[in-house]
Amino acid sequence: VPDHLDKCPDVAGPASNNGCPEIKEEQMKQLNDYGKTILFNTGKFTFQEKTYPVLDNMAKIMREYPTAKFIIEGHTDSTGSDKINLPLSENRANAVKVYLIEKGIDASRLSSKGYGSSRPIESNKTVKGREINRRVEVVLEK
Repeated sequence: VPDHLDKCPDVAGPASNNGCPEIKEEQMKQLNDYGKTILFNTGKFTFQEKTYPVLDNMAKIMREYPTAKFIIEGHTDSTGSDKINLPLSENRANAVKVYLIEKGIDASRLSSKGYGSSRPIESNKTVKGREINRRVEVVLEK
C-alpha cells in the first residue's frame, strides 16, 4: 500500500484493508473467551476486581487492530424479569465499552447492546447453565 493511502503505517496489513492488519478468527475467539470471564457484582454493572486484567487483555488485542470495529453484547440468565434483565445487560455491555474507551480504544470503534435473557446458549434450568448465559460477547462489526 502506498504510504499516502496507508491508514496504519506503523503495522503491516493487506491492501484490501487499507494497509491495516485484519483481525483473525483466533483473536475474536480470544476476545470472546475473555468476555465469558468478565464478572460483575450481583445485580449490578460494576466489575468484580479480578475482571480488570481480563478487560485490559481485551483492550490490548483491540489496539492491535486499529481499524476494526466491535459490538459489545451483554447477556443475562433468566433469573429475574425482562424489566430488570434487559437494562442490566445494556448497562453491563456499556460498562465494558466505557472501560475499553478509557483504556485507549477509540469510541467510534465500539458500540454496545444488551439482550437480557433473550439469547441463552445453555439451559437456564441449571446453575451451570445460568452461569454460562451471564456473559459478554464481542462481535466484529462488518
